[in-house]
Amino acid sequence: MKETFDANRSRLPTGTTFEKYKWCRLMVSTRALVAESGAHFLGCGIDLANHAVASKMNATVVIDEIGSCRLVSTRQIASGEEVLICYDAEMDFLDTFERYGFLDLKSDIHSVTIKIDYDKHEHLTEEVSPAIE
Repeated sequence: MKETFDANRSRLPTGTTFEKYKWCRLMVSTRALVAESGAHFLGCGIDLANHAVASKMNATVVIDEIGSCRLVSTRQIASGEEVLICYDAEMDFLDTFERYGFLDLKSDIHSVTIKIDYDKHEHLTEEVSPAIE
């Protein structure tokens, strides 16, 4: 993160410290949501709805043609029932933790990253591709 800050310092407002940059970057990365259209956004208040896998959500975020976002129920929500949106349908178990700081035990998508040192494992063929970081 420090390298990104240093590389973009000239584009930031005068007086922006690394601590302010880090706070803003973490705020955006942990509060941003993904709409059904795939657009990323910060939705004041909408980000307070809790996450559920797509099959369990009872509300969704709709962004209209002028960029306004609304929280819309996808079914009848009972009084006292928790409002649930899917933060990102493509997000896997580890993404949930990395982006939002919790483990979604009901996640339908699981993945793992395996790093291979090809110099030490010459017997591997080119059919195996390295993980993208």
